[in-house]
Amino acid sequence: MSARVASAAQRLRSRGAKLRARAQDDVLDRLARFFDGWSDPRGAWQRELAPEVAEQAGFSVQNVREGLALGLGHWTGDALRAAFRTEQRAAGRRLSGLPLTAVCLAGAIPMPTLLQLAIPLALRSPVLAKPASRDRATPRAFVRRLREIDPELADCVELVDFRRDDDTARDAFCAAECVVALGADDTIATLRAATPARSHFVGYGHRLSLAVIGPDALDDDTHARALARDVALWDQLGCLSPVAVYALGARPEVARRFGERLCAALAAQQQRAPRGPIPTAAAAQVRHERDLAQLRTANDADGAGACFADPSGAWTVVVEPDARWRPAPLYRFVRVHPLPAADPRRDAPAAAEALARALAPVARFVSSAALAGAGSQAAEATLRAGLARLGASRVCAPGRLQAPPLDWPHDGRPPFSALADPQFLTE
Repeated sequence: MSARVASAAQRLRSRGAKLRARAQDDVLDRLARFFDGWSDPRGAWQRELAPEVAEQAGFSVQNVREGLALGLGHWTGDALRAAFRTEQRAAGRRLSGLPLTAVCLAGAIPMPTLLQLAIPLALRSPVLAKPASRDRATPRAFVRRLREIDPELADCVELVDFRRDDDTARDAFCAAECVVALGADDTIATLRAATPARSHFVGYGHRLSLAVIGPDALDDDTHARALARDVALWDQLGCLSPVAVYALGARPEVARRFGERLCAALAAQQQRAPRGPIPTAAAAQVRHERDLAQLRTANDADGAGACFADPSGAWTVVVEPDARWRPAPLYRFVRVHPLPAADPRRDAPAAAEALARALAPVARFVSSAALAGAGSQAAEATLRAGLARLGASRVCAPGRLQAPPLDWPHDGRPPFSALADPQFLTE
């Protein structure tokens, strides 16, 4: 297998010289047409990809269709051009890629795959890609659809697959001048160690997202429905899926009512876009966390907590009696934590500090947050700043967590500059 990886890398290096000779705007325009094709929810590209991803990854087709329509709807050609040119102006020089970029993909959500394969091409760097085990459909669709627009550009992407324990193939893969790795932290560490010191390494590891709902939104069904969509899309398996809701300034009974609203919304979401099958080990973990929650709430003298669960196991909402961080088994399992003393309408800095204390065990993993009901623009700004200090690179309204803009700085890194030649080589 290592010979196949090395041969693919050699072919790409040869094609890369021709790619770098093309005008930057020409390449960007071709990729813009490509993104316009993906952004149309009624188009053939999304329609044909959805069942392929659903079958491989274990999602329901309805879930994938809804996720693609939301996530790709604003990833247009104009958005791609604007993101690239904004970063180039910020750099002050033309952004150029390295001679070869190797991308190790992960997960089962198509949007990161589409973007991480396109970014090196926008920088005029050929791409050697290892598909994720749960989604080989999206990389293949990427190459197939790009070939319809620009066969020469499609030839600058090759897909290679090898076992995780194939050290020689991994080393051949990591010999690229730029190595991009997505996945679990142990995978990132292994690939980083295999990448030569002379190469540019970019790793995107484990992250999680959450929601912060202030007192002005806790009695609103609209926010519960929006948040249920964030939880249910992709069965809560991506880094943008909220695993916890912090109810600021909420007495236990208010948090419980919001939990009930979230239950009703998740039940409706299950009817519209059912959860896919769940692995045996994951189902056991969900049952374990449910049992612990039921025991905890049964022993709560104040009756502050509650455990609401769909009889079929399709979703779970646990209203916790406190703000303590607890494990998230995923697969549409979400916790609601009351923070009664943290009322941003009265003291937004104190509310931000209380939230920081609650999230201290996972602060370095926070990716994004949904925020609503802070009470005023000033209070919202204070909470946004507090979430940014915790590491959140994006704060948005509920219902938009699964739709980051194309120029979102994932893990705080601008998408194109992160993969560019660190020396910003010019033509």
